[in-house]
Amino acid sequence: METIFAPISNVRNSAVCIVRISGSNIFAVSKFIPSLVKIKHRFAMRVKIFDIDGTQLDDALAVYFAAPNSFTGEDVLEISLHASQFVVSKFLSIIATLPNFRFAKAGEFCFRAVENNKISLNEAEAINKLILSDSKIKHNLAINELNGVCKDYYNHIKSSLLKILSFLETFIDFSEDEEISLDFISKIKEINIDLILSIQKTIQFSQKKENFDVQIAILGKPNVGKSSLFNILTSTNDAIVSEIAGTTRDALKKTLNIAGFKVELIDTAGIRDNAEQIEKIGIEKAKNLAMNADIILLLQEKEDEFVVDLSCFNGVVLVVFTKKDIHGVRGIDKENVVNISVLQNNISELEAKIHSVLRVDFMKCNLLDFYAMKDKKLFYKRHFQFCRI
Repeated sequence: METIFAPISNVRNSAVCIVRISGSNIFAVSKFIPSLVKIKHRFAMRVKIFDIDGTQLDDALAVYFAAPNSFTGEDVLEISLHASQFVVSKFLSIIATLPNFRFAKAGEFCFRAVENNKISLNEAEAINKLILSDSKIKHNLAINELNGVCKDYYNHIKSSLLKILSFLETFIDFSEDEEISLDFISKIKEINIDLILSIQKTIQFSQKKENFDVQIAILGKPNVGKSSLFNILTSTNDAIVSEIAGTTRDALKKTLNIAGFKVELIDTAGIRDNAEQIEKIGIEKAKNLAMNADIILLLQEKEDEFVVDLSCFNGVVLVVFTKKDIHGVRGIDKENVVNISVLQNNISELEAKIHSVLRVDFMKCNLLDFYAMKDKKLFYKRHFQFCRI
């Protein structure tokens, strides 16, 4: 099998770049790193690297992992170079001249680890998710998947199927009755229904919210405080705030982290009837964005002044009265209603409600509770309620 190599850390904006070499012929690089002949398994060693013409290229650190006790299950060398783009590119080019050496394909180190039974396919996917995680929620999911949560889940499905098979085989082999009893059928049916529901909910869960990225759209009439609220939540002045109606004509988006979720906050054009042609395009875009958002902040100045059909939204709708300093508290007897003052930068109640929606209403699951549970069997008895979305 070919020996593969590739940088496993960033070359730019860093002091050190690590190049991993994996395969049965890794010590061929001793042609350029003579002192490697003395290296020992799991020991770090300072080495000098030489170019093809014999000039010194770098003073580096090498670590050797002997097969099968390495990440890939093969002999592995990890060379920590100084992260000069010249040094790294030159080193890669000289080892590429060695027989049966080639640059690794994307994910090939993980692929070889799976092939050599060092990690499972689920763990390989979890490693990729961990690398790409950009929020606390995604990080928690990746870490727990890496720790075998998916394995437990699949084992449960497997054990349920084996239980059904054992019931059927027992009946075929030992039953003297010609007809299957109702009690026997009910047992099979109970296990089968729970299993099908679990799988269906899991598929639904993974299709809808696998990445746990959330869109929050700010919707309302002109001059109700949408842009001001956008600026407060994002701690920027990106949105133009003006008393002139129709200032915002296109959607303004900003990515931020709220309660561990990666959130895309969207400021939309103010919705009104007497808008000119360009503004109408922005209004139509605002409505479409709100329809597909996970959370809609429906801004109003007064009660019943901006009536919309809430059934057209797929997400959680929070009605936000924006001028608490002028009109006082309104709509307190209604669910999902918040009173704020954008003028006084008093939005703590809204921030608390958004946090609550993200952690409870939006998740609609016990997924993080599942990860924290010591007794996984108790969780399975609840028929995989973490997939209730």
